[in-house]
Amino acid sequence: MRLLICTGLFDLTTTIGAARHAVRQSAWPRERVRTAGYAGGHMMYSVEASLRELSGDLRDFVKSAPVT
Repeated sequence: MRLLICTGLFDLTTTIGAARHAVRQSAWPRERVRTAGYAGGHMMYSVEASLRELSGDLRDFVKSAPVT
């Protein structure tokens, strides 16, 4: 399992703090979980700079998947 949690930094609906807390409280292997915050709310991709950053992070996440 690998997990990438992407949230907006300025979001009252899906808060980045709750996502980070869930990761800290979980038994998930830390090296397999990444949280990322982007300028904007829950639609952070509507901010052009955030969309570019999110797209790059998603590409990196998919590319780094181990081949089984």
